[in-house]
Amino acid sequence: MGGQGELFELTQDRERVTFDRYSSLTRQMSLLPGLGPTLSTRLKAAGFTDIRELVADADVLPRGVRHLAVDRARDLLEKLESADVKGLCELVPKSDHWRVAAALPHRSLFLDIETTGLSHAYHEVTLVGTLANGQFRVAVGPLGAKQLAELAERFVEYPLLVTFNGIRFDARFLRANYPSLPVPHGHADLMYLARRVGLAGRLKDLERTLSIGRDSGDLPDLTGSDAPALWYRYIRGDADSLERLVHYNFQDVANLAQVLDVLAGKLLGHDLRQEPRPSYSAWRSGPDGRSTFATLPAVSGAPRVTLPQLELKEPYVVVGIDLTGSESRPSGWAMLKGASATTARVASDEELILRTLGARPDLVSIDAPLSLPAGRTGVLDSDPERSRGIVRVAERVLWSRGVSAYPALIKSMQQLTARGIALASTLRRQGVPVIESYPGALQDILGMPRKGVSLEELKWSLSAYGLNGGDWQASAVTHDEVDAMSSAIAGQFFLAGRFEAIGSREENFMIIPSMVKRDSSVELVVGVSGRTAAGKSTVAQMLESAGFLTISMSAVVRSMMLTASEPIDRSRLQEAGERIRSDGRQRELSLETSRVVMRHKRAVIDGVRFLEDFATFKEEFGLRYLHIHVEADHLVRRRRFLDRIGERGQTRLSQSFERANASSTESEANLLEQVAHVVLSNNGTLEDLRRSVLGVVGKRVTECQ
Repeated sequence: MGGQGELFELTQDRERVTFDRYSSLTRQMSLLPGLGPTLSTRLKAAGFTDIRELVADADVLPRGVRHLAVDRARDLLEKLESADVKGLCELVPKSDHWRVAAALPHRSLFLDIETTGLSHAYHEVTLVGTLANGQFRVAVGPLGAKQLAELAERFVEYPLLVTFNGIRFDARFLRANYPSLPVPHGHADLMYLARRVGLAGRLKDLERTLSIGRDSGDLPDLTGSDAPALWYRYIRGDADSLERLVHYNFQDVANLAQVLDVLAGKLLGHDLRQEPRPSYSAWRSGPDGRSTFATLPAVSGAPRVTLPQLELKEPYVVVGIDLTGSESRPSGWAMLKGASATTARVASDEELILRTLGARPDLVSIDAPLSLPAGRTGVLDSDPERSRGIVRVAERVLWSRGVSAYPALIKSMQQLTARGIALASTLRRQGVPVIESYPGALQDILGMPRKGVSLEELKWSLSAYGLNGGDWQASAVTHDEVDAMSSAIAGQFFLAGRFEAIGSREENFMIIPSMVKRDSSVELVVGVSGRTAAGKSTVAQMLESAGFLTISMSAVVRSMMLTASEPIDRSRLQEAGERIRSDGRQRELSLETSRVVMRHKRAVIDGVRFLEDFATFKEEFGLRYLHIHVEADHLVRRRRFLDRIGERGQTRLSQSFERANASSTESEANLLEQVAHVVLSNNGTLEDLRRSVLGVVGKRVTECQ
């Protein structure tokens, strides 16, 4: 979102801080070296409750600590008198920085920010509101050089920050968005101070408990979750939404000082509330009665990356599914064909599969966990491997970036995870590649509002991304359908090579968008399928002459199933392949083959036999995977089979050909022909085949560059 923020200011006269406030520091004996709990208790019993009293009558202190304690006390009192906040923060433990703020509120910086969401890695700071010495200022982001310089000056002038949950949120966001800002010398986080007096909850909860009112005007019901929606409405051209957001921020900042005084007073035993509350209306009107609220120039609300910027060469068909945990609740379904989007709500697994297969997608992207945590064997708590945990690496990665995500096997997610795994497996066996996506992460990364912020603003962002068509723009489309569209967009990023795969290979990966194109050491992978003796190995040999390395799936089968001492022949390898298939390990074989392929720049996979192999290789290599199916007439293949083995025992060899041709490993050859990118006839000469092979491969290499 482009544009630069502007600065607004309010100045109020304030009385000099009263000397009584100093007691937040001077009555804390533990600030002096050598004055532990036992000695402090003895001094209090003797009538000494203030550090100032000890300086006046130092003989009451034991000789061993007297010199150091008095020197520290004098240093602390001098810094108090000179309002040296920086020096005090160096003398006082971090856990007691609130005492410095309570003693010197006019030298502290009360701060609250607004953001587009909760992820410090992906969301943006929209407002930075500060209050110091009677001055309220708000910088509206994204901040330009001038605003950053002014905010940095304020941090230097007022080196003690006062926030609510600022350690985990405000300060973290500012570091992530604006690392050039100076680090405050002190930080008093009132959320932790509230816990000391037994209070918890959000700032508004605390205000109600402490009977602290708000200068709310027309904003009585706004909460922190409303702030992103106001910002998104503003960047679409609604200036009033920005003013409402600034007013809301003002309330939070102004009340921080009130909350500090009340909480400090509870701990110190007397009320500190003596400062007047700043007035929003006074700031809004300005000293001359005219409005000080400037209308900022319009800023772009488009996502960080749009569909045209993906530079997809074809209008690929991507189906997105926002899956629910049960067929009793409809799932969101969306189909993107390039920029054209259509949506639906689909309940049953059967309809989901039929509708998806009917779309003939290049890719399916599902919003649901499609794998178990490493070591788990089932989704239920009764799983004997329950101790392996309920969280996958992908969820932990998202958490580390401030993106909310549910653990894959938390109780409420177990049915969804089981359904997602089953659906993905069914589609892959039909030759459809499937990726796992997470609409919330996509929306965070691209700078879109989540549906919980505003469904209408999210729909607008999808239009700004570049989607059109269907009734979803004008009609009351459901949030499930909108999330399904977001899942499908993740598929477009995957096909464009602009994605990050988070998680682990053992657990499979979740696909999230990336701002830059993914570096790949693999230039092109060619998978070759065809019936017995159609010429698969011949095609592989031709590609070897063009710099490709041949990876035989039969060799991978051998490494997975057979020992080095076992005799190897065609029938034994076919039996091993059939066992892999019957044991439900075909995807495991494909993934193992992919691991071998990834070590090479160009590779050809000889012997792709099943739709599940095709789907897996498309998932692993995206548009860098080219599938060639070789076909030849039955009699031609039979003759080649016999010629390859020799002339002896023609009847027996002919029977061997028919058995090989009817093997279960050949059962999906015709289906692979239907999904292949290219079908080449091998009924002619080798030179004809060579020209065809090198032609289609050369074209794809050029497209991938």
